[in-house]
Amino acid sequence: MSFFQSTATYDFLWQSVCGSCEEPCREKVSKLASFCESICKLKKSCALVTSGGTRVPLEKNAVRFVENFSTGMRGSKSAEYFLESGFAVVFLYSRKSARPWLWRFDFDRYCDTVTAKSKSDSAANEICPVPESTGNGCHNSVDESSNSANNSAESAVALAESAAEEVQSHPKQNNEDQKTNATNISNPSQGNGTDIDWDMFALEKLAEHKANTLYLEYDDLDEYLFLLRRCCEYLNGSFETSVLYLAAAVSDFYIPFRHMPEDKIESGGSLNLHLEPVPKFLGAVKAAWAPKAFVVGFKLETNVHVLRNKAEQSLRRYKLDLVIANELATRYECVHFCTTNGFVTLSARKDLTQSDEPIERLIVAKITEMVKGAV
Repeated sequence: MSFFQSTATYDFLWQSVCGSCEEPCREKVSKLASFCESICKLKKSCALVTSGGTRVPLEKNAVRFVENFSTGMRGSKSAEYFLESGFAVVFLYSRKSARPWLWRFDFDRYCDTVTAKSKSDSAANEICPVPESTGNGCHNSVDESSNSANNSAESAVALAESAAEEVQSHPKQNNEDQKTNATNISNPSQGNGTDIDWDMFALEKLAEHKANTLYLEYDDLDEYLFLLRRCCEYLNGSFETSVLYLAAAVSDFYIPFRHMPEDKIESGGSLNLHLEPVPKFLGAVKAAWAPKAFVVGFKLETNVHVLRNKAEQSLRRYKLDLVIANELATRYECVHFCTTNGFVTLSARKDLTQSDEPIERLIVAKITEMVKGAV
């Protein structure tokens, strides 16, 4: 594409979109640098998994947003299988989306159980504190309801991580001990034990893979793009093998910062918005930010008849190693691998003798096979 004929061109575009994120993201980039420096001594392979949606603010002091929503389940599950396959993982995810292992965990029941066992409200607060808000991304958000919800989610995540550390520091000696420990963190009213097993599974996996996982959270499009570049550069320079698994649902349109109103848009009448196309930085990933990496892009369509053509266009245009194409209605049942060698369908197993094979397990297994073959 003409946008990416020179490094200077996409550097200029990147600075214009997310150059203001340098200072707000400084601590996250420092954590990324430390993680890569330490893990590359132990692991030869690392996967960057981007996950969740992105949002674009409509004001500089942001109250309103246009959001490209995603639950993040594909990215979250895929990150789990990369970890199980021996990769270190940098998980770049939107604040409200799913996280590996924790999406299985019943936070409400756990908090209710801990609170019920506490002798006072103050004791419960010590166990499950609500952290202070650290703001939202690179913009000045004054959305108090959003901050409240985020704080609750962060408290639950912190609680689960604390419980996972306890599980790791007190390994179970036998199956009977496992059942006892599981009951201790579960709602006593649960009789069949199914949910209890999933809670314990989530905690154990979280603890097992904690050292090999870095979580980087973002809110807005500009913060995502800023961190994406830094992640690409650090993985490309730190590991023998790096996979960039770009599953986040990235906004296609935005309002440039220079065109945003300073304060909240007044209500009471109609609203006309002019959104500009987001520069296609996917072309910069392979061309400049991570030329050694195995880069996986995604293409989601609602019309199956245009899916293959658009996937092939993306593969050629951005010089990707693989495009995973999927239709909205069947995305959890099958995907299509688009490479320079052709267009191959990958389907989850469905028969009467076994449960469905998670499609993400098959995706990661196939990518791991392709990466080994490329090396």
